[in-house]
Amino acid sequence: MPHTAPPALYPRALLVLTAATGAVDAVSFLALDRVFSGNMTGNVLLLGFGLVGAEARPVVQPLVALAAFSLGAALGSRLVRAAARDQASATGPRLPRVALHVVAAELCLVSALAALWPVLGDSPGKPVTSLLTALLALMMGAQTAAMRPTGLSDLSTVVITSALVTLVSPGGRDAVPRQAGALAALLGGAAVAALAVIHAHAALALAGVAVALATALVLLRHVRDADLRPV
Repeated sequence: MPHTAPPALYPRALLVLTAATGAVDAVSFLALDRVFSGNMTGNVLLLGFGLVGAEARPVVQPLVALAAFSLGAALGSRLVRAAARDQASATGPRLPRVALHVVAAELCLVSALAALWPVLGDSPGKPVTSLLTALLALMMGAQTAAMRPTGLSDLSTVVITSALVTLVSPGGRDAVPRQAGALAALLGGAAVAALAVIHAHAALALAGVAVALATALVLLRHVRDADLRPV
């Protein structure tokens, strides 16, 4: 029988991924192309500003991030649907193995970028920075798609607007701790990574993202191994 409430480890893993998203966005905005890799709402606004020439905002960079995120989300969704078909008659955990694979791939990518950053360079506007932004956005899109079907619809790893609505809504009291945690995680991840980018190096911020992803991977593995079913 499935659990009536999400196991504690699962929301904790999502909060860690939310903090990682804040850190990734800090890197992509402050050290790369002045766009977001995870927050696509922000990129749509930046694109709108750029289309009318506001403050000489670029148009290409937000489009690159939007396209890469969409591609990652499409790939992640296809993987999740394929996994769901393969396990349609199984009684295993609702957390698909592909979700762990996506986070593991993120960990490998971020670790590689952190190691190669001094070689790749971090000057905004260079073609290589657009490539790095695209890779990070692709990663965020795949992560978002992989986590969507696994239980907590009110806790996203990339969007915080719904969390703010839940916090002030009378009917959402049960989710308040999770939403407050999501807000704090995104804010904290962004702030810590921004400090690293400003006062040290973006590679240090990415190293922090790698630690967060590794932590989330361990938590998600425990959720799956214990056959806990987030609902």
